Amino acid sequence: MPQPNVHQPEIPKGILTTLLALYVAQGLPSGLFAHALPVFWREAGVSLTWIGALKLLIALGA
Repeated sequence: MPQPNVHQPEIPKGILTTLLALYVAQGLPSGLFAHALPVFWREAGVSLTWIGALKLLIALGA
C-alpha cells in the first residue's frame, strides 16, 4: 500500500536562529551559577561545606 504524500512545512532559518539564541541565553545564567560560582566562592575562602550546602539547596529547588 503506498504511503500518503505528507508535506512538512519549512521552518525559516531566522526562527531557528532566534530559538537557538533564546535557548543559549536561558542556559548561560544557570550554567554560570552551577559551575563557575563555586570556583569563585572557593577562591574567596568560602568553605566546601557551605558551597555544598548551597548546591544542595539549589538542587532541592529552594
